[in-house]
This record gives sequence, C-alpha cells and structure tokens, in this order.
Amino acid sequence: MKTKIISLIILGLIVQVSTSQISEVSKSNVVGFSSRIALDKSRPSTTDGDFGRIIQINTWYPAELEKNSIKMVFSDYLRVKNNEMGVGETYQNYEKTVEDYFEWPISQGAKKSLIDSIIAARLPMNAIKNIAFKSGKHPLILLMHGSAVDFAFLGESLAEQGYIVINVPIKGYRQKEFDVNGIGMETEIRDYEFAMSVLSNNQSLDLSDVVALGFSFGGQSALGLACRNPNIKTVISYDGGIGDRFGARLINESSFCSTENVSASILHIYDASYTRKYLDKIRSFIYAERTLIGLNRIAHWHFTSFGYLTMKIPNLFGGNEFARNGFETIMEITEDYIRSKSKNPNTPYDVPKDEFNLVDFFEHLEPIKYK
Repeated sequence: MKTKIISLIILGLIVQVSTSQISEVSKSNVVGFSSRIALDKSRPSTTDGDFGRIIQINTWYPAELEKNSIKMVFSDYLRVKNNEMGVGETYQNYEKTVEDYFEWPISQGAKKSLIDSIIAARLPMNAIKNIAFKSGKHPLILLMHGSAVDFAFLGESLAEQGYIVINVPIKGYRQKEFDVNGIGMETEIRDYEFAMSVLSNNQSLDLSDVVALGFSFGGQSALGLACRNPNIKTVISYDGGIGDRFGARLINESSFCSTENVSASILHIYDASYTRKYLDKIRSFIYAERTLIGLNRIAHWHFTSFGYLTMKIPNLFGGNEFARNGFETIMEITEDYIRSKSKNPNTPYDVPKDEFNLVDFFEHLEPIKYK
C-alpha cells in the first residue's frame, strides 16, 4: 500500500523548480533536450580504441512547441545515461544503469521498493526531445561533473530561464579511465572545450558570456576551464573541490590556472558541516569577485537531482536530519546569482534570501587588485 501511495504522489508531481525572472534573457515556456555522440579524434581512448574519444553532449535549450510533442519522464534521463559510453541499449544495460544510479540512496538506507516506485511512476519532466530551438541568441551554461540525470531538474529550469545548457558526462569514471587527479581535471576541461567547439556553429548559441557550473570535482574543473577560456565570465562551484585542500592542490599544480589569470566571478556554495569549507584558495584569487555561501543541514547529494527527489519523496535518504528544501535553496541562490551577474556584473552580490534558514556563512570579496 505504501508503495502505491508513493507512486500516486510521484505521478501527481509537475516539475516546477524555481523560475525567478531574468530580465536580460528571454524566458521560454518550452524546453527541448537533445543528446548526441561526437568523436574527439585528437584523443585516443583506452576504452574507445584508436579512433577517438567518445563524447556525449547533452543539451537543454529554449524551444518552439511542436504539434503532438510528448514530454520526457525521469527514466528517459536514465536511458541517456545508459548510452553515455557509446554502448547500445539493452534491458540488461539499462537495469545496470538504474542500479548504479540509485546506489547512493540505497547505501544510505533507502529501500529498493521505494526506488522501484520512483521508476514505475514515470515521474513527469518538462523537456521535450529533439524539438526546434527557440529563435534568437541564448547564453550558455555548462554543467560539469555528472550525467544528464544528475542535472535533469537544474538543466530544465535553467533552459526555462532562456539559457542553453550543456552537460558532458564524466566519461570513463566507472571504468577508472577518468583519473581523479590533475590529469582527470584536464580531461574534463578538454571534454567541455571539445563540446563547445562542436556546438560553436549553432546560430542560437551566444558564447560571449558563459557560466561554468561544476559539482564536486567539477568545481575545480569549472575554474580551470575559465582560466583557459576568457569568455567564461562566471564560475559556480556546487560543493566543489575548490573548497577543499585536494582541489586547491590540483589548481596549484595546473600549468594554466595561476592566481593572475583567475578573473571570472566565483560563487562557491558548500555544505558548511563538511570538508569543502577550506576557503583560503578561493580567497587568494585577488583579481576575481568571490562569493562564499555555506549551508546547514545539507549533504553532497543535495546538489544533484537527488536533492529535488528528496523534496518530494520522504525518507529517500533515510532519516530527517537533512533539510527537505536544500535543493530549492541551492536553486534560488544559483538563479539569483546568475540574474545579478547578467543585470550588472559590477554590482556586489548581496546576502541571498534564506526562506528555510539554511545559510550558515556568507562572505563576499571584491577584487582587491585589477589588471
């Protein structure tokens, strides 16, 4: 009975993540989603063979409504994840993808029957596959270090705001091809540089003022990407590695990310109770505007789609010590920050609204030197 009730709750959900007004960007009532495979022939891969590195490019975008369009469901994003290594879809492969994806909540005490309910309920999403782009130019946001399913709610919400949103999965992570070290950071950076080059001829894409948003290890990858690409004006770290000593070491060891060439505005949102509150490295970027926000009662998974699912499905991660509205708070801060940068990049960012009383720490640092 409990499983049936949960399924009915999920079936009734209509995904409406925060949709604050962003005046400089044309909003869209319709969101498209596409996923494509491209080959980076400049980088042979141990998994892919000598013909090149397989790169999956996932894109959310403002779209034009087409007749008989059907919106995606959450499990569609799991099928996208199944294909990110270039493997064909079989029932066994898909089942393994589902098992791997939900390993995180199950390891924290979630019951398999609850997970089965989520899949069976066909949770409705907002995106429609492969429909036409909305006319006009749209700025770009990069979502780094995760799969389409990890960023599904965030990607759709940002596309509703009028942004084209790109995600390249951490290809090779499970197969240990992705080195979680300095080599891995550069691998992730090059994956996104390749994706931007593939999409550079898209007439809908405005590449002049890009936002790089990185989750976890992607925090330092986003910063490194900005160091190598001056058109990336804003870096957002979701509980990112730039807030711990390991990530700081990778930045220090990189050949392209010295203090002198970090000038993008930086927002670091982090779990204030955990290790990613080593802030000295971020503070050292004296040419950059830096904003640091620590949140209470959240966990690393709050920064992914699991954060949204936890808002709607009680006990997905076991007990009630975590905030149900952590994801909502993270989204509000993110959209508020992007809005403030698009309106006036030179205006200092103020303390965000804190409807759920989760902000534990706030610090805003203006550049103390200018080039």
